[in-house]
Amino acid sequence: MVAKLKNDETSMFMITCRGISKNIVARSWTHGQNADMEERLEKLEIRFMATEDLLDELNRTVWRQQNEIELLREHVRLLADQLRTVQASASDMRQEDEIPPHW
Repeated sequence: MVAKLKNDETSMFMITCRGISKNIVARSWTHGQNADMEERLEKLEIRFMATEDLLDELNRTVWRQQNEIELLREHVRLLADQLRTVQASASDMRQEDEIPPHW
């Protein structure tokens, strides 16, 4: 959100983004300065678009990693269940069923 605070040779703008406000002073520009400002603005827009693309890619990466973590947790849970089953059946074995170590 941009709000113009005063109108004369120099204008003050209040820019609010994500709840953070910042005052910016803007001056009247000559034609040459305007071209420079346009170039700077274009570069900023390009950087902004690249940043948005990067953020989208990072969000996709986090989403994929979260899905993988959930899958791995399920595998760990299944392995823990299998281990408990094996341990339970091993404790049910009788001493005479065991093979002596020298065999």
